[in-house]
Amino acid sequence: MSESEALLKLKSSFTNAKALDSWMPSTAPCRGGEEEWSGVVCLKGIVTGLYINSMGLSGKIDVDALTELTGL
Repeated sequence: MSESEALLKLKSSFTNAKALDSWMPSTAPCRGGEEEWSGVVCLKGIVTGLYINSMGLSGKIDVDALTELTGL
């Protein structure tokens, strides 16, 4: 599973994911080492962290999706 797929799976586990509207399948979470998706932290093109604690998200976190993000 790609990082994009894992993050989109994580996004789908939230009931209120409006703050994650930048998480789109047509774009990559990291581009050229820079963050493209809100709340995603990248280093050298790899997702290395998530900063989503103050985005008003709710729901049950999909832990399986997180385990696919090997850079965390």
